[in-house]
Formats: sequence, C-alpha cells, structure tokens
Amino acid sequence: MRERLRDYRALALCEMAGSTQRSYERNLKRIENGMGAMSVQSVAPADVVAQI
Repeated sequence: MRERLRDYRALALCEMAGSTQRSYERNLKRIENGMGAMSVQSVAPADVVAQI
C-alpha cells in the first residue's frame, strides 16, 4: 500500500487545492499507518471499514 499511496501523492494530490491536499493527507496518513505494510491484493473490505 505504501507504494500506491506514494504514487497517489505524487500524481494526484499535488494537483489539488491546498486545503483539499491537507484534508486528504490526514486520511492518507491514517491509511498508511493502518494498512501501509499490507499488499494491495491482501486488503479486504473489513480492513477498509476498520480505517473509517
């Protein structure tokens, strides 16, 4: 997941307005802390619900 989050930050987040970037970044950090070590293929719906 960390690699995908890094890609998202580099490709999509940088195109957003400053306040949107800050808001999204807070959530990206939560995702990274909770699921960063997981592979994308191993993330289950329950993992996503746990992050919300």
